[in-house]
Amino acid sequence: MITVENLTKLIATLPEARAINPNEDYWKQMVPTVVSSVLDEITSAYDFDFTLNEYSTTSVSGQAEYEITGDDYDLRDIAGIRYGTDSTIIQRMRALDAHDLLEGGSNLGAVQAWYQSGVTANGFPKVTLMDTPSSAVTIKVYYRKKNLELTMFPDDFGYVVARGVLAWVSESHRLMFEKALKQMIKRHKVGGKDYMMAQLDPHVVHTNRKISDLYGAG
Repeated sequence: MITVENLTKLIATLPEARAINPNEDYWKQMVPTVVSSVLDEITSAYDFDFTLNEYSTTSVSGQAEYEITGDDYDLRDIAGIRYGTDSTIIQRMRALDAHDLLEGGSNLGAVQAWYQSGVTANGFPKVTLMDTPSSAVTIKVYYRKKNLELTMFPDDFGYVVARGVLAWVSESHRLMFEKALKQMIKRHKVGGKDYMMAQLDPHVVHTNRKISDLYGAG
């Protein structure tokens, strides 16, 4: 488990850190100051497994809009939504596209899509289901967590976090941090491949087809 204490000790042993300031007390003050910014940068760069979670809520008959908070009020943003007894993935739509369909009186025949319809006073997203549920059904939300603490990071991220602290203290170390972060991302990609061919998002493709069918252009 990575802690501020052992992270500070690691950083204080690096030649690059000693070149910035050889005094360990300096790093004891600096690490807690910048580490949260480093963690935010790491979690924003890639969907690592430990940054994701899933929680469930239940739809209400006749209610289309829901506040989505996460398992422990820790939701940063939504990665995907499954709906119904078979946990079918429902498509995310842009709010403008959803409004166009609603204004046109379109009926999907069942809950097949969702869009973000706002943000609550507590900062959590409001999600509107299309169509409006007619019964109580399980909604499974796959989401990215916010406010991850250092102890939640796997041990092998210690070196990356340490490089990040150096980058935030001295811009000359930015390139080394970005290199370490890219190597960690590469290790976590599907199949461990060096790269993945760019593909259209299947959700976008499906949504485009659905819109095309509803407008009679398919």
